[in-house]
Amino acid sequence: MHKIFLSLALLALLWAGVRAESTNPDTGHTARHMLQWKYGYLDGKRANTIGSTEHGDPLPAALPYTGSAYRPQDLYYAYGMTNNLNTNNVGLGEGVTVAIVTQFADYNLQKELDTFSDTFGLPRTTLNIINNFGPDPSSDAGWAGETALDVQMVHAMAPNAKIEVIEGNLYLGLEYLQGNSPDVVSMSWSSGEYFGEANNDGYFINTNTEYFACTGDIAGNTAYPAACPFVTAVGGTSLVMRGQTVTSETTWKNGGSGVSIYELKSVAQAPFTSVSGKSYPDVSAVADPYTAVAVYHNGGWLNYGGTSVSTPIWAGISACRKSLGLTQNLKKLLYSKQVYGGGSTGWPLRDITSGANAYPATPGFDTATGLGSPTAALVTLNSNSVAPVPTPTPTPTPTPVPTPTPVPTPTPTPEPTPTTRGNPTPNPDPTPTPVPTPTPVPTPEPTPVDPRAKISFVNLMAIEGTGTGAVVQTTPANLPVLISYSGATNPPTKPGKYQVQAVVISNFYYGVAEATFYVEATNYTYNPYTHTPILTTKYPAWLSNSIKALTIANTKAAASVVTLSNAVTTYTALASNALSNVDMLTGYLGTYSNYVPPSPVTIVLNGVTHIVAPKSLSSWILNNYNAQAVIMRKAQATLALKQTQLAAAQDKSATLQAQLTTEETSLNPILPAIPQFIANPLPSN
Repeated sequence: MHKIFLSLALLALLWAGVRAESTNPDTGHTARHMLQWKYGYLDGKRANTIGSTEHGDPLPAALPYTGSAYRPQDLYYAYGMTNNLNTNNVGLGEGVTVAIVTQFADYNLQKELDTFSDTFGLPRTTLNIINNFGPDPSSDAGWAGETALDVQMVHAMAPNAKIEVIEGNLYLGLEYLQGNSPDVVSMSWSSGEYFGEANNDGYFINTNTEYFACTGDIAGNTAYPAACPFVTAVGGTSLVMRGQTVTSETTWKNGGSGVSIYELKSVAQAPFTSVSGKSYPDVSAVADPYTAVAVYHNGGWLNYGGTSVSTPIWAGISACRKSLGLTQNLKKLLYSKQVYGGGSTGWPLRDITSGANAYPATPGFDTATGLGSPTAALVTLNSNSVAPVPTPTPTPTPTPVPTPTPVPTPTPTPEPTPTTRGNPTPNPDPTPTPVPTPTPVPTPEPTPVDPRAKISFVNLMAIEGTGTGAVVQTTPANLPVLISYSGATNPPTKPGKYQVQAVVISNFYYGVAEATFYVEATNYTYNPYTHTPILTTKYPAWLSNSIKALTIANTKAAASVVTLSNAVTTYTALASNALSNVDMLTGYLGTYSNYVPPSPVTIVLNGVTHIVAPKSLSSWILNNYNAQAVIMRKAQATLALKQTQLAAAQDKSATLQAQLTTEETSLNPILPAIPQFIANPLPSN
């Protein structure tokens, strides 16, 4: 069962290169280098290929420093991070771990980060590189540059944070994070949205971790996991500075943005839009390649743009906040009504009000840039900080929801104070002042340790005309669930296939499940696998033929399991033997590395006795050590592959056997009606 489909539609990288010159003001030397401009998934000819003959675009005006791009120090002034100018200050990410999930590998990642750090006066840090693809993952030039960009931007914004690079395979990287909880996760990649993506939202639900994902570099293009309501989606801006001052920050025309058709907006975003799907981005930062950032990669300084820049910038800012003890989820905090509760501390983001991508920028929240880009107030923002209420901007084509007229609560009429009649009672004892009975406060529902709720579909079928809907169960039990059918709330009555989505509605639990709901016609029996209709009169014949095919397939699957089991046994023994040889030769290396024995040495390797002369002993041991190490690595890699194939074959065999048992059980009552089946019984094997 696949948990995630991201590896099927990953971020594609398109590169265009032009020659350019820039002058280093510190040395006066002119450096000639290659500028590379990075774009995102499926850009194609829509990419703004700077300097290309097709577009004839001019190069951006050279900025007054090395590399003709923004340095970390420029970003500090742009986004109010001047605390970072002194790396001895606190609040620079100390004690915080940022995980970067990426594809393939960059073998020069640490050296490139060291050069970046030394050039801009940042402290060096040792990367924790976690390779989930085996000992030797293949390298890809586009992904190597992407990874260098991500690492250097996170380090620029949070120079004292610990950085984990989870490389190799995106799917395995997300799997790894399920058992490891970094403080912040940065993901500069995306796929287009797809039906069933909400089933993967569980990868991004961790109360101790903040997830940031780019929206992509095509205006209006859908993007996952940015569309996930538990992820902070980061869009792009065009940032223009003069010295240490921001002169303008506008919407980047190619920044990814949109409204999800598969994911509902979060409770926190609900007051800002009138559509049901999540609007993204949530926030933005510099991404325009014309106002690029400097990155050191492949032995030179390159200019990078795209939302792959803005995403790690936000991840780094989040790390700085957490190092100050501000552990609140930043996205929820920004959307929170507490932030809009009034006061004079100032809105902690720069509201982007001009420019457009697929959506126009407007005052307040918009689908072009979300809530805005960072300012100085963001780093220290906490749940007690408040600001004036901005005017929410409706997302285009909203579905208005009527607001019910509140019913006024009647003011109770007080009972009159009784007047004493007749002679007053002399010297009464003072009447004690009654103590009012406090209004009982309801006990709030406790916040669960794990807010993830599980939804299981119990029924996904109905007969035409009945209006029967899907039935679900939740864990924990009896949680309120909203069910929709291809966008409608009423169960369908006409035969067909419908997309059904179930969403937990709770302040304390999250949960989304999607499946396919079928309404069957009355005169048909349905193929249980493809759900195609079969005339009921022809179903017995179809069923018998299906059993024959399943029997043959099951026999082949069982044979495959045996073959792969034998291969696993073989490679287990080979890897174990090579490991023993490596251990043995390691011992010999320790003994004879600095010692030449007076007589030949007898060594038994793989059952063969070798008598090695003293002068050649050291080289003989080293050569055989290297050879056995290669055998061991190859055997281990092949073993892992065969184990994966075996598990898949066993799953397939079990599935086929279950289908065969089900169909044979269904066939027994109707065997007399199938003469062709009786004439051609199933094979005995």
